[in-house]
Amino acid sequence: ALLDAARAVEAVVHGASSGLDPAAAMADGAAIRFADGRLLETIVPPATDAMQRARWVLCDVGPAPSTGVAIAAARAACERLGSERCAALRTQVQAAADAAADGLRRGEPGAIAAAMRQNDAALRPLDVVDDRMAVIIERLLAGGALAAKQSGAGLGGLVLALAPDPRVAATLRAQLDAGGLPSWTVETCR
Repeated sequence: ALLDAARAVEAVVHGASSGLDPAAAMADGAAIRFADGRLLETIVPPATDAMQRARWVLCDVGPAPSTGVAIAAARAACERLGSERCAALRTQVQAAADAAADGLRRGEPGAIAAAMRQNDAALRPLDVVDDRMAVIIERLLAGGALAAKQSGAGLGGLVLALAPDPRVAATLRAQLDAGGLPSWTVETCR
């Protein structure tokens, strides 16, 4: 009932609600798999040694346009790329999501990072990673992140990075801070 109410409120604010944001907010720190407006799975990563060391680093790269603008950019990119290439990119995004979920289930940051890199590679041709995001992603990778990618609809907003340990996460945050970019560190498992 709470999820349905949150979707109704989100629909008022955005004009349409996928339901993703309310579902993620209700996950209580777990990862979720979400598709077609439905919560498919809640994943609580096991507390493996690697997962206990790893950290998520979130960076706010600045304002993003509405989700509709990002969707329109992706649609225009698909028209330019052609239906076959666009379908292949969608398949790559889905494969990356599946691989990330599997890595989360196993508690393997390396597998999660590989899936994040695969997702980033698929999103670039769809024109949803703007120049600000691309620069931050490259800086995070150069600073020691295992992977980094845009988060959300794209064209601004958040970049998500996976650091192998708290020391690298602190280094990444210091670099972002020096650039005037707000960031946060979150543990990858409880």
